[in-house]
Amino acid sequence: MKRKHYLLITLLIILFLTVNIVLLERDSDVDRTVLISEPISPKEKTLKTTFGTDGVIEPSSVSYVYAENERGEIKSVLVEEGQHIEEGTPLVEYVNESSQAEADALKHANDELELKKEKLLEDKAVLEEEMSETESLPDIDGQDEDDQHVHPSYDQTRPIQYEINNIEYSVKQIELEQANNQAKIDALTEASSETVVESEVAGIVTKVHGTSRSDGEPILTIASINPLWAIAYVGEEHIHQVEAGQSVMLYPEYLRSNSVLGTVIDVGTYPEDLADSDGQSQYPVTIEIDEGAAAGEDGTLDEPTDEDDTGQSAEGSNEDGNEEPSGELKAEGEVPESAPNEEAARAETETVPIRIGAHMNADITLKEMTGPTILDKAVKHNKAIVLEKGMLKQQKVAIGLHADEQYVIAKGLKAKQLLLREADLTIHTGTSYITRADWNALTKKRIKQFSGKEFSLLYLHGFLQ
Repeated sequence: MKRKHYLLITLLIILFLTVNIVLLERDSDVDRTVLISEPISPKEKTLKTTFGTDGVIEPSSVSYVYAENERGEIKSVLVEEGQHIEEGTPLVEYVNESSQAEADALKHANDELELKKEKLLEDKAVLEEEMSETESLPDIDGQDEDDQHVHPSYDQTRPIQYEINNIEYSVKQIELEQANNQAKIDALTEASSETVVESEVAGIVTKVHGTSRSDGEPILTIASINPLWAIAYVGEEHIHQVEAGQSVMLYPEYLRSNSVLGTVIDVGTYPEDLADSDGQSQYPVTIEIDEGAAAGEDGTLDEPTDEDDTGQSAEGSNEDGNEEPSGELKAEGEVPESAPNEEAARAETETVPIRIGAHMNADITLKEMTGPTILDKAVKHNKAIVLEKGMLKQQKVAIGLHADEQYVIAKGLKAKQLLLREADLTIHTGTSYITRADWNALTKKRIKQFSGKEFSLLYLHGFLQ
């Protein structure tokens, strides 16, 4: 009995399959189709290829405050080593005691000149009184008839007037000497007061050399912090890819979750001898740190952070043979979100200290491109399978940049254009496609738009697929 039951079931299955195959072969209007999963579309993104190296934070310049003997003696240094200073911060205080002694001597000389001047003015007053009395005498007749009347004071007033003129000249000389002395007194008084030298730059005091300094010797050394530089070293294998203007993300080694932005401003042309160079010539690359990173009160630099960025730079290879980083893809064919752009990174950060001399890892952006971005497995041999008017089509594309297992498409795809998440070149242009049914979306209204025959054929076709 069981044997007959199994035989009947087998015959029914064979009959079912035979009928469906015959129906499909007789109906030439039914296309050969493929079953596809949920299609994807490009997203507008910016991708970068980076090269990782390391560097050290350095000041962009170093300035000195020198001893100036003309200001006097150094009374005190008003700052300490490691102190952060702003432009205008008091640095060194001078005092000039010898100038005060010279000024006192000139004041004493002016006092003596004043006494001499008063004595001359008293003499002048006496002479003027004597001359006035002489001029008041009556005229005297001459001895001969032809003689004119002669004033008796004429011969006496002439020498008196001469003495008066000499006194006035001496007084003017004294007054002139007093004025010159007073100008010297004013200058010496200003110089003898405590003079304070202020900083002309913002920075960090890296060295206090002391107060016992000869004229022209440095008292202070100040490292500028605006801007700060990072000096990185790149081997001869990659130095040709680095050029001025490229952006850089710097990561302090002791704070791996934080980063600071910078820009390459100079690429060295002569290598430096480094102990850990592994036999390769190492070229210095100067990176200027973003001006938005300001120095803190303790002499450290407040930098933006990027908590999502680990600072690691995995390297891959693109079709041109250039080394590029490869990232970790998000689940199930989705294009992972690119790293936050530089403006967003700065806006969503907290401050962390970055000190001069700190060692940092540096990711130098070698290439950067913005455009429609898809997973690299959606392109094969520069072709993608796109969905167009209900059909599948092999679409040629031009790859602009490959990084993090993604492509930025330079030409051939538009934003929001649907395509298969994996390029299968066995699918030819014009092939129809079907997707798995969404049972929640099936309604009587949608089913009734097909005739019974059409619905049966489509159902059987899908079943066989």
